[in-house]
Amino acid sequence: MVICNIGFQLVIVKIFSYSFLHMIIYLTAMLCQLGLYCWYGNEIIFESYGIGNACYESDWTNCGPQAKRMLFIIMEGSKRPLRMRAGKFSDLSLASFTSVLRSAYSFFALIQRLYTDTDLV
Repeated sequence: MVICNIGFQLVIVKIFSYSFLHMIIYLTAMLCQLGLYCWYGNEIIFESYGIGNACYESDWTNCGPQAKRMLFIIMEGSKRPLRMRAGKFSDLSLASFTSVLRSAYSFFALIQRLYTDTDLV
């Protein structure tokens, strides 16, 4: 909602004013902050897929039975990738980042349409 609101405020404010510059900086900061969280969340998901392969490619044939059991447990746990979550409702990934941007643009278009329709009346 913040991204949508700032985008809408950018349409209303005069270009090259102090408020416009301030909002551009704030919008850039918000997008960078959300983008970085989602980028690194996506990297964690991607790298967690490699844990099982790393265990399998280790020298597990020369290990004792307890080490083999532990590697097996790690491999079974790695079938479900590790995910960073924002609260309890969304994974932090590039897919969720694009989803947030699409939703923000949809709300922005709706608000802008309502604003221009009330302007004509």
